[in-house]
This record gives sequence, structure tokens and C-alpha cells, in this order.
Amino acid sequence: MADQRRIDEFLDLYKQLEDELEGKYRNSRRHYSSVVFEFARDDDSLPVRDKLDICREIRNLLTHNPNLEGEPIVEPSQPVLRAIREVLEFVRRPPLAMDYATKADQVMKAHLGQRVLRLMEVMDKNGYSHIPVMDEGEFRGCSAWALCSSTCCAPRGRGSPRTPPCGSWGNTWKSRPTWKTTPL
Repeated sequence: MADQRRIDEFLDLYKQLEDELEGKYRNSRRHYSSVVFEFARDDDSLPVRDKLDICREIRNLLTHNPNLEGEPIVEPSQPVLRAIREVLEFVRRPPLAMDYATKADQVMKAHLGQRVLRLMEVMDKNGYSHIPVMDEGEFRGCSAWALCSSTCCAPRGRGSPRTPPCGSWGNTWKSRPTWKTTPL
């Protein structure tokens, strides 16, 4: 015998999900009539998409083919109820950038006068791809490992001028950068 309370709870949570998504897409141009399907095709849903798709299928079975010989075709299990709650919570409180960001006091920073080869060593040792470049506490640019290594370590033909390390990293605020170069 089916547990009607679980079915009703699932359908209620699904309705709450639809209401939340109606708000999300209210002023947007939609491609689908279903806001849940719209969200399922949106990149924002990626972290919960698999659970969302399962819930969509169960909801469609419950709504469009609710009974076979007087019994519900499907009954949401406890894990399915947890999944719909998780999706609903994700829609109500999507993760923010700061939830995943490294706190400012834990970020390695470079300064304008820092030698680029030493910076590259530190970046390589620690697995950093980018390091902010600061000047008296103000952000001035970002040093990128790929740009630094390709610029500083690029082979130079006879008579070719030495290219400044990392283009103009960190010095874009000055009229013309001044480079301290160290022989390779």
C-alpha cells in the first residue's frame, strides 16, 4: 500500500520548487514552458541537475499517470524526498563566490618590485596559476604562470630584444612600465 503522505509531501516540495523558479525566471526570456525544465537546462543547475532530473521524472509520473489499477505508479522514497529538499534549498540559497573563495589574509601576494623568476618558482612550488600583484595594499594586476613562463622562458634568437617579463603585469596603471630584468 502506498504512503500517500510521502506522495503529497513530494508534490508540495515540487510545487515550492516551481514557485521559487518562477521568481528566478520572472523577468527572463524563457525557452521552455516549464520553469523546472528551464532550470534543468541552465548552467546554474549543474550541481543538482541529476537529482533534479530524477525529481522531474517522478513528478511527471505522479501527475500524468498517477494510478494503475488503483495504485500509484510510483512512490517517492526517503532518499528522493531528501533530493527534492536539497534541490529546493540550492535554488533558495545558491552558493556564492565567497563560499568558495580563499580569504584575503590567506592569499599569497606579489609586489611590483618582485623578481618574476623568483615569483615563478614560488608559484610552481605551490601549484598557483595566478597571484595578485599589489602596490601599497592596492591591487594592481594579476601575475599568470602561463604568461610569465612563456615570456620569460621563450627562446630568443640572435639579436632579438629581451621581452619584458609577463607583459605589463601589475604596471598597467603606470604610463610606461620599467622592468628589472635578471639574466636567465
